Amino acid sequence: LSACQHRLPGQEGIAVTPEALAVVARAATGSMRDAISLLDQITAYGHQAVDAELVRDVLGMVSGAAITDLTDAIASGDPPSVLHKLHELIGQGVELGQLVNQLIDHFRSLLLLNVGRDPSLVDLPDAMLV
Repeated sequence: LSACQHRLPGQEGIAVTPEALAVVARAATGSMRDAISLLDQITAYGHQAVDAELVRDVLGMVSGAAITDLTDAIASGDPPSVLHKLHELIGQGVELGQLVNQLIDHFRSLLLLNVGRDPSLVDLPDAMLV
């Protein structure tokens, strides 16, 4: 883990990266109770270090790169590629409900960026706004 990490209150010895906390916050959609529940679910596996990849794995989420690849395939009008990417994700154990939610969030961000032309309208890391 990076030097910048947080200790969960009441969970001595569990370090959480800021990126992991951001993924949990997005997944909890603004609900503190849901965020705490998600953190409890993630730490129940006995991990002493929690990073964004672990959070995505435990919650059945898809990486940002996979969402971008799938979105690009959809936008290019290439049904075989879309089906192939979906098949890969399903094979990896991705939860389809979670995938749909992530796609909706991604399409919403793209819409806001394309129509509003203002990066402050979306909650994305600077690296994704390039």
